Amino acid sequence: MSLLKQPRPRGFRHEFIYVDERKERLRNIERRAEEALGQVAENESPCLPMGIFRSESRLARKERMGLLRRQTLLNLSLILFLLLLLMALLFYFM
Repeated sequence: MSLLKQPRPRGFRHEFIYVDERKERLRNIERRAEEALGQVAENESPCLPMGIFRSESRLARKERMGLLRRQTLLNLSLILFLLLLLMALLFYFM
């Protein structure tokens, strides 16, 4: 080992535990055959990564929480207004 040349790190190799490669290969072969014959199902949606769904649900959740916050602020302001009105009435009649 020389002073200027450092050894390369060992490459990372991830093997899936719960994947049946034979089924995946057969599914890909069937899909390619259907595409070649033009028999692609119309109701079949394109394969999208899970991150897209996760981000969409997160945006929907943020929008929903924003609406809840606005409703909470409205309820709080209504309660404060009613308390002030009650205090004014009590002060006026006492």
